[in-house]
Amino acid sequence: MISILIPAYNAEKFIQAAIESALLQRGYTDCEILVCDDGSTDSTVHMSKKIASKHHGIKLFHLEKNAGVSAARNRLLSEINPN
Repeated sequence: MISILIPAYNAEKFIQAAIESALLQRGYTDCEILVCDDGSTDSTVHMSKKIASKHHGIKLFHLEKNAGVSAARNRLLSEINPN
């Protein structure tokens, strides 16, 4: 299984394209898509939830306050499916 990690902070302009691009990759192999919002103050969380509700295999995570891309990436790494 391949895990696609998408850390996001105030990414409302780009999150839909990023997730849709990852969704296109699922046709090639078994994969999971993990998105971690890093305390965004825009509509990144809302948009991610809306997309995830339409597609299986997308897991969303949220950091309460901005901790930086490393913290968001580390959270995603800790959530990877070991199978």
